[in-house]
Amino acid sequence: MKNRLVLLLPFVLLSLVSCNNNSSSSDTDTSTTSDTSTTSDTSSTSTGTSYPDPSNYYSSITDDMTGGVNGTLRQALTALIKPKAYYNYSGTSAGTLGKELCNIDEDPNNSSNMYLFYINQSIKKVVSDANTGWNREHCWPQANSGGLYGTTGGGADLLHIRPTLTKTNSKRGNYKYGVSTNSTMLTETYLGKSYQYGKCGSYFEPLDAVKGDAARISFYMYVCYFAERGTSFTNNFQSISLAVQWAKNDAPSDIEKSRNEKAYASVQKNRNPFVDHPEWVAKIFG
Repeated sequence: MKNRLVLLLPFVLLSLVSCNNNSSSSDTDTSTTSDTSTTSDTSSTSTGTSYPDPSNYYSSITDDMTGGVNGTLRQALTALIKPKAYYNYSGTSAGTLGKELCNIDEDPNNSSNMYLFYINQSIKKVVSDANTGWNREHCWPQANSGGLYGTTGGGADLLHIRPTLTKTNSKRGNYKYGVSTNSTMLTETYLGKSYQYGKCGSYFEPLDAVKGDAARISFYMYVCYFAERGTSFTNNFQSISLAVQWAKNDAPSDIEKSRNEKAYASVQKNRNPFVDHPEWVAKIFG
């Protein structure tokens, strides 16, 4: 994974500034983990696992396709990347989103651990009690989806939903991603250890280490679900140009690439094209 993905996935409980949600994040859920194991660096993704060959996945995409949000490249990707099926959002057993996230966000250096979004840490892989630990973060909040989804369809998409600390999820709420001015770094503590995860004021600004991830998830969601509904990209981001810059500054990490492989091997059988082809960000979004 990226060099700066220093310690993968942990658990935490919030402290510092009060960034009261515009409305409580509709992402709250009951999947949580309850204890941590040794943190580890995920710069390597050599797990020995084999996944379906994606070489033909983009065979319908050609170099002569036009750019822009209304161009033929975006249109072709919209038709291509729709998930074939979804996991059930609720529950903790096999075949449910909570259980599958333990696998798709697995720490490549420690199969007993999973990677937790925003705080960039590694925690023990357990789906557990509703009151502690992690839950499912809608990176494009339900309240900003124009009524498109709740906990089905795009609201249960593996390439959209990320496991994150319950309190962090609540702090982000329905805030758009953006540059948060006149705000201080938010910190959460878990089992006596503190972790920073971003700033929140007029916008939610995650750590630099995951800004590109947030941008590429938003590009994926826009192309897959929103472009042909007329929903603005700025429903989830301060501006398109800022998202493009975040994606450029923070290249796809090993954890993102691993998630793509696992989503492709899952019931969804799809991929985030902006992880596989970062150059398409500029071609479509400028």
